[in-house]
Amino acid sequence: MGPNGEKNVQKRGRPRANVDLKLFKTLCEQGLTDEAVAENLGTSRWTVIRLRREQGIGPNRKRGERGPGKPREDSAYHLEVRRVLQHPEIARAVCDAAREFRKEGGDPVKSFVATGMFPAPVPVFPPGPHTPKADRTNLTVVKRILSAEKKVEQAAAVGVPGPSIFELARVFKTASREVIKGLALQAVKEAFFVGVHQTVAAVRKMVEQARFKFEELFSKTIGRWRHTEEEALAWAPVQKEKKVVLSRSAKELRSRIRTGKRGKDDGTLNIELRLAFAAAKGY
Repeated sequence: MGPNGEKNVQKRGRPRANVDLKLFKTLCEQGLTDEAVAENLGTSRWTVIRLRREQGIGPNRKRGERGPGKPREDSAYHLEVRRVLQHPEIARAVCDAAREFRKEGGDPVKSFVATGMFPAPVPVFPPGPHTPKADRTNLTVVKRILSAEKKVEQAAAVGVPGPSIFELARVFKTASREVIKGLALQAVKEAFFVGVHQTVAAVRKMVEQARFKFEELFSKTIGRWRHTEEEALAWAPVQKEKKVVLSRSAKELRSRIRTGKRGKDDGTLNIELRLAFAAAKGY
């Protein structure tokens, strides 16, 4: 029964979605998949499929043809990036974009980080024989401490491209060359450092709460390291480098230093020659 009391009134389906046909055709010409077109238009994938069939436009991706897909939200960010970069086409596009970014005057360190930087090995620092007095700490000691702290942080941090790499992974098989080049360049500009334990969802949430762009993450991290280094060097009680003093025996030594012994024919058999001889023999 209808709203006015009519009988035998059939219920109609949901209203037809209003889609901008000009934008729809432009996205299809760029080679985007149905799912990517639906996200850009703010509609469902089946609506895009029906509209594409009505307009006589073929699918950009063949049946069964797949790419890396969407990133897993509960997986580590750097692992998902590494999985995407295993595809040669994506890795080649990012490397080309990093080279172009560097030629245009971009930060060379950022262009290197955008190609994927593995975490450093966990350092091991054996304790020394003694601990000097704090009031005699010079700049050399402070620089060694800063170097050790940087190595520790590098073991828990990874350089990765921005989240545009995931958009590139979804459309690289079918998108036009201009779209691939634009997404790769955007991923290079968004390069930053991320912890090895941070997931994709955690990184996105962090950026949303902080309300800054991925382009600012790199500069903020580099600025924090430089600020820490400046404060530590300014704190050193002795504002001088450690002098390198040669030992008395090293000064008075005048004979030639040998790395081996004399042979029967008055030749020197050192370690390097022995290794080269063994290598030539196939050992």
